[in-house]
Amino acid sequence: LDIVDSAHLPLVTETLADLRDSQKDSIRKQLTLTMGETKLTLQVTVSTLLDESGEFMGTVVILDDLTQLLKAQRMAAWREVARRIAHEIKNPLTPIQLSAQRLRRKYLDRFRNDDTVFDDCTNVIINQVDDLKNLVNEFSNFARMPASDPAPGQLNDILAEAIGLYQEGHPEIEFE
Repeated sequence: LDIVDSAHLPLVTETLADLRDSQKDSIRKQLTLTMGETKLTLQVTVSTLLDESGEFMGTVVILDDLTQLLKAQRMAAWREVARRIAHEIKNPLTPIQLSAQRLRRKYLDRFRNDDTVFDDCTNVIINQVDDLKNLVNEFSNFARMPASDPAPGQLNDILAEAIGLYQEGHPEIEFE
């Protein structure tokens, strides 16, 4: 029974050597492996297994898949960046728009009817600020976590489904 692909045997050998060299009962390290097309980030905990008299019995290796956790952390970091950028962009937009609107109210009647430059320019500022606000709002929406949608469920059914997966994979273990 092959558990470790031959391409990853050097990592196993190196990890076991790290445990031996550390002169500790246990070590923990993070590894990144490529399995086919998938890149996995694993936390590997390797512990020496001793009997009651302190004699070496073997080694226990625990692999925790951190891939999804790291993806979630990266997404949370990007959301925080998006939230901050949206906030920093949105802050000056309102005063810009209000200033353009004040200029229009105060000075628009001082121009001749055929002189539309002031009117056109202030309209462009107001409209473009509105467009930027909409863009920033969309960017800000990305920064929000999706709303939860809790619903009643049957805990026994959920547990039975999860345990079923383990029972199929480990028929020698009795689950209660």
